[in-house]
Order: sequence, then C-alpha cells, then structure tokens
Amino acid sequence: MRRRGDLALSAELLGVAQRALDGTVDYVSQRVQFGRTIGSFQAIKHRLADLLAQVELTRSAVYAAAWQFPDGTAQAELDLAVAAALSRQTAVEMTKAAVQLHGGIAITWEHWAHRYLRRAHAVTALTGTAAHHRSRLVTLIDAGEHPDG
Repeated sequence: MRRRGDLALSAELLGVAQRALDGTVDYVSQRVQFGRTIGSFQAIKHRLADLLAQVELTRSAVYAAAWQFPDGTAQAELDLAVAAALSRQTAVEMTKAAVQLHGGIAITWEHWAHRYLRRAHAVTALTGTAAHHRSRLVTLIDAGEHPDG
C-alpha cells in the first residue's frame, strides 16, 4: 500500500510542479516592468529554463516508476524511490520559485501560488522529505537490491 501511495503522491507533486511552472510562465509573459515583460529578462529566462529541466527530469522519473510499478522488482523499488525524492524536491522548489517570481500577488488569499506551495510542503511533511527518500534509495542500493549488484 505504501508503494502505491508513494507513486500517487509523486504523480500529484509532478502535477503541482507542472501547474506552477505553467502559471509562472504565463505570468512573466504578461507582467510588464521597465517597458517590457519580465519574462524577457535573461535572469528570469535562465531560472525558468532550469525549473523546466527539473520538472522534465521529475516527469521521466515518475513515468519510469509507474512503468515498473506492476513488476514489484528491485528495479521498481529503486525507480519509486528516485521518483519520490525528485517529485518532492521539484514541487517544493518550483512552488517557491512561483511565489518569488509572482511577487506580492502570490501571497494574497485569492491567488493559486501559495496554495500550491502549501500543498507541496504538506505532502512533504506528511510523507517524508526529498532527503528522506534519497536515504531510502541509498538503503536499497546498500542492501544489494540493485539489479546490477
């Protein structure tokens, strides 16, 4: 049951991160400062590119874990631990960045950004941080459950 929950929450957190990225890209494409959209500033572009890469890496890990899940093999356990660690890290980092890039509007009650940040933190607090899941991954590898020995 824990495995199924880890996979479901990893997929949910991937969705949280993707929605936060999409909403942030939309916002920086519309918000004008100094006569141009803030999304045209190099620092913002680089930050969003890094976040996109992180979301895509997480997507690959979650998809791999879902693909291997029915097998119940040692590789499936490793993939699940990787997906759990990455999804928690990505969701928290992406939602923090969304709040920062939106500025003050993000912490108003009506805005979505703070709710996504709270959800990412709540899931992480209840089910373990990225560090906890990385530790689980190390334990699996040290226990010799890795298929390559």
